[in-house]
Amino acid sequence: MRFGYTEFISADDPDEVIWRPMLRARLHGPLGAAMLDMLVDSGSDETQVPLSLVEALGIPLTAERVLLQGLGGTPVEARVARATFSFRDHQFESRIVAATGPDQHYFLLGHRDFFAHFWVAFDDPRHEFRLSAHARRTHAH
Repeated sequence: MRFGYTEFISADDPDEVIWRPMLRARLHGPLGAAMLDMLVDSGSDETQVPLSLVEALGIPLTAERVLLQGLGGTPVEARVARATFSFRDHQFESRIVAATGPDQHYFLLGHRDFFAHFWVAFDDPRHEFRLSAHARRTHAH
């Protein structure tokens, strides 16, 4: 499956365009679902969504807690949950981490689960990325 990168304007320079590998995916919970534009982030260990969204969708949190820390950031405690994501004709179960705070508004697909379910190839010069499902980890529906 091929996906085009999404164009963003740099926050530092309005004349600079930044291209990012974004995947439109649906996060499912007992109280509904939300369509999200998620960054396919090869530098993130965890798949991350805001705690407020996890709570709004009624996704149960586990007792597990983790510390999240981005580049140059202060560690933030996050809660862990399991949830279902879907996009195109694929659906997969994923561990997600959910945090709150001014810097915790990200929608990231990280290594721990997403990259275990899909082979990912980035083609920056063409502003696109490709995904291929690992046969035993996901299922088409």
